[in-house]
Amino acid sequence: MSKKIFFFLLNIFLFEVGYTQTIKGKITDLHTDEALIGVNIILENGEGTSSDLNGEYTLNLKTNNNQNITFKYLGYEKAIKTVNATKEKIQNINVALSPSSEQLSTVV
Repeated sequence: MSKKIFFFLLNIFLFEVGYTQTIKGKITDLHTDEALIGVNIILENGEGTSSDLNGEYTLNLKTNNNQNITFKYLGYEKAIKTVNATKEKIQNINVALSPSSEQLSTVV
């Protein structure tokens, strides 16, 4: 009985690993080309990560469907990119965020 459970769990693990895709990239300011630190990168299911000190990120997708990825950073317009599922294990998606042009009203 324990062999059946072992092989069942092994099949589940191999199935999950088979559909894992890695998304990597760098996030920069559109105008200055400077790396943006701490940008929130969020998948449709709520999972995500943030960019490091070099503006780089790595995100693992566990699906073979197309996914929308949202890039959010305070003071910048959010960007949404669609990742097309491919047979490649690694996709590079670099993003340049545009500064937000919202004006603040006067506080009285």
